[in-house]
Amino acid sequence: MDLKITWIEEAGQMGKKEFKHLSSILKRRMTKMEKGCRICGILKNLWRGGEGTICYNCLRKKIEDEMVEYAKKFNEIDHRFNPVVVCPYCGCKDDDSWEITESGEYTCGHCESDYFVERNVEVTYSTSKISEIGNA
Repeated sequence: MDLKITWIEEAGQMGKKEFKHLSSILKRRMTKMEKGCRICGILKNLWRGGEGTICYNCLRKKIEDEMVEYAKKFNEIDHRFNPVVVCPYCGCKDDDSWEITESGEYTCGHCESDYFVERNVEVTYSTSKISEIGNA
């Protein structure tokens, strides 16, 4: 490798102790780098980080994938069937939702985006035996 040749040329200008130290560092780096990228196995443009040796292409793809996942999580706003109105753009909750009596278009007080609010009303029924009504 080019790195090894450069270090050997510079070794002539240093003491024996420095040379041993640098050659041990070189051996460790060469051993780790010769294994190549842990994802694709390529042997050039390598980067060594906390997760091991990885090539720049795989690193870039890994970062892009993480950014996409983060964006998906960030954009997942729970805005359906809530006890209060939640802006589908910024996630701001309107604590005065009880004032909304009809479905329609509204503007977010936080991000000023327009959105449609559908007021959902749940109707439930209870029954009882006629004989139980008189005993109650």
